[in-house]
Amino acid sequence: MEKKQNIKNSEMGLYITVSIKKQLESFSYSNTVSSAKLNSIEILLPCTSEGSPDFEYMTQFIKIQQKLAIKSVIEWKDKQIGITKQITTDF
Repeated sequence: MEKKQNIKNSEMGLYITVSIKKQLESFSYSNTVSSAKLNSIEILLPCTSEGSPDFEYMTQFIKIQQKLAIKSVIEWKDKQIGITKQITTDF
C-alpha cells in the first residue's frame, strides 16, 4: 500500500514540477528572474468543485502522458525493427 502512495506522490510532483517549469519559461535574458518576481508567480493547478487542488486529476493526467510516451517509443521501435527486417531480407 505504501508503494502506491509513493507513486501517486511522484505523479503529483511531476505535474506540479511541469507547471512551475512552464511559468519559468516566461523569463528570458532581458526579463531575468528576481526574488520579487519568483514570489509573484502563480502556479495554476486543477481544482475540485470545492476549490481544493484536484490531486486525482493530476495523477491521472500524468499516467496518461506516461502511457502516450511509452506508446510513442514502442511505435518508433516497431518502425525501426520493420526497416531493419526489410533491409536484411533484401540482401
